[in-house]
This record gives sequence, structure tokens and C-alpha cells, in this order.
Amino acid sequence: MEWMRQYKEISELVIKVMNKYSSIHKKQLCFYKDHTLSFSEAQVIEEILRHKDANMTKLSKELGVTKAAITKTMKKLESKKYISRYKLLSNNKEILVLVTELGEVVYNNYQQYIYENLFKDIYTMFDDRDEKYVDDFLSFFRAADRSITDISKDKIDKE
Repeated sequence: MEWMRQYKEISELVIKVMNKYSSIHKKQLCFYKDHTLSFSEAQVIEEILRHKDANMTKLSKELGVTKAAITKTMKKLESKKYISRYKLLSNNKEILVLVTELGEVVYNNYQQYIYENLFKDIYTMFDDRDEKYVDDFLSFFRAADRSITDISKDKIDKE
């Protein structure tokens, strides 16, 4: 593949990492007693905690998934008693979400696990680097995010 030449190792590693992440993204892992959580469910809880007034539309945009995917995940989280959904008295159509105490415990254990087993080593790489190195790293992932979004809009959403 001519276009890949000197970037072959980067391309192959990015694809490998994305494939590995995709393979575990929806797998249920135990983070508290017998309470399980997948990475995709944890990301939804994280967005709910980050945006206290989050509705389904806002959550789907923040996470880059469809509203149907958010709704499906919300039902799973609600059945596990990790979240509760409610309607505002002032707007009966809009559904808002709160993370329950159990949801916060499971999520906090997930956060500790993911930091220790994934991000800690990655963040350590940046400790002795200058700001430009970090900016370049972020630029790479922003470009990848834009490209995947464009492919999705161009090829997948049209099917």
C-alpha cells in the first residue's frame, strides 16, 4: 500500500487498538460485588454525571452515537438500577436522567480500574513532554475523529 509507506506501523497499530476496543466495548465486566458494567454503559453514566441536565439528544451528540443506541443503553442501566429517568413538570416530553447511588459506586470502581489498567501508563508518557507534544497527540485523534465521522455520514448513514 503505497499511501501507507512510512506510516504503516502507525496505521496498523491504530486499527489494531480500535479493533481491540471494539471487541470489549459492550462486554460486561464486574466492578462492584456482582454488579456489571460495560465500557459503553460507563461512558453514558460519565456523560450523565458531566451534564446534569442531559437529555437523550444531548447524550447521543456528546458520545457520537444514535439516539436509539442511547435509549437502549439507558434501558439497560435503568434495569440495573444505575440510573433513574424522570420528566420535568414544566416539559412533559423531555426526559432527564440521574445516576443512582449504586450507579455512582459501580462507575467510580470502573473509573479506578480503567485509570490503573489503561490510562495511567498513557498519561505517564506525557509527564516529561512539552505542551506541543500533547497538542500534536490530540490533533492526531481529532483528525481521526473527524475522518470517522465523515465516513459515517458519507457511507454508513446513507445505507
